[in-house]
Amino acid sequence: MAVICLGASIAPLDFSVNIAFPAMTQAFSLDTQGIRWVAICYMLSYGGLMLLFGSIGDRVGHLKIFRWGLMLGALAFLLCAVAPSFRLLLVGRVIQGVATALTVSCAPALVLRLFADHRRTWALSRFGAYFALAAAIAPVMGGLMTGLMGWPGVYWFRIPLIVFAWFSLRYVNLSEHDDETRQRHDVNFSAWSVLSQVASQNNNFLWINISSFVVQWSVFTVPLLVPYFCVQQLGWTYLQCGLLLGLWASGTVAGSFLAPRFTQATKVELVAYLSAWITSLSVCSIALWSQDASILLIGGSLLSCGLGLGVYQVAYADLVVAALPRSSRGVAGSLTQVTRTIGVIVGAFTWLWIFSQLLPETKSDGHDSPQAFMLGFRAVFLISPAFAVAFLAISALKPGLWFKEEAAS
Repeated sequence: MAVICLGASIAPLDFSVNIAFPAMTQAFSLDTQGIRWVAICYMLSYGGLMLLFGSIGDRVGHLKIFRWGLMLGALAFLLCAVAPSFRLLLVGRVIQGVATALTVSCAPALVLRLFADHRRTWALSRFGAYFALAAAIAPVMGGLMTGLMGWPGVYWFRIPLIVFAWFSLRYVNLSEHDDETRQRHDVNFSAWSVLSQVASQNNNFLWINISSFVVQWSVFTVPLLVPYFCVQQLGWTYLQCGLLLGLWASGTVAGSFLAPRFTQATKVELVAYLSAWITSLSVCSIALWSQDASILLIGGSLLSCGLGLGVYQVAYADLVVAALPRSSRGVAGSLTQVTRTIGVIVGAFTWLWIFSQLLPETKSDGHDSPQAFMLGFRAVFLISPAFAVAFLAISALKPGLWFKEEAAS
């Protein structure tokens, strides 16, 4: 399981790139909106191919697709690290997105094959915890490597990790032949056919996935804007900024580990609903930050946001995996990442657009006056959770979505 999680960590370790955003903005003479293409090019290729690769993995073998992703990922990181221009960096990011889609689409299915079905929630929580642990390490490594090597450092440090994971796969005890045989006999539908069939039979399935999009859309404001707040408003170093975002991701790790306890005590739907509320309200509390804000307020906002997000992601993944047939585990795992990715892509467009609209005093060098920055910053952290809260309030009115009735059996 550790080898699979290490290979899949190429996705959460990409949070290290967010720490390098200010350095990239300066190196390529970009404005605040221009840097969004670093995230968007990666996320579009990553999110657009996840379901396809998950479906292919269900047919030809998850381990085979996973290996291809690791090999392509090493090449993509090299291309990004040596890119002499912003355009070539974006080309590398597109290739990196393809590699990430190959690996992450099949990683949950590989993890679930290691455990009996009754341990599904436990397995997903551990996978989610390892995923979140990589996300916790990422900003710290991003700050450290950016300080030592400049922005290319956030790509260089991942190359040996991915090469090590590729070589270590030979020691993973999974019978790919048995998997391929089972998949060829049992899988007869494309990803979209499977999802449409499930959605037609379960009228809550669409709502559950929309909730993931809304939560991820709202919470992406944290890695998107907090680095700028730390560097421009607080005057922190990249390493200090990375440590702060590491606290947010550490909360996600803790939430992922705690999720099975909550799902054992009450229904998984209710766990997902309440944790989504905690996440949204924590995002809203970031609007209270200022240059004089207490470190307890800053740290508390990020830690509680991470805790809620960690619990929510495990509960949501459990609901999706339970809804889809066993023969479509690749599609199920991909779907949980697709909804997150769509939320991130839409968030990169909408939140930076809203932020820029409130910055009439933005200078040509990409630096904003403190007053203008804080105006946009606070507006974004009030508007983004407002959408999430509105959705959660409306969805609570749908019978049987979050509050299951005991009579059903």
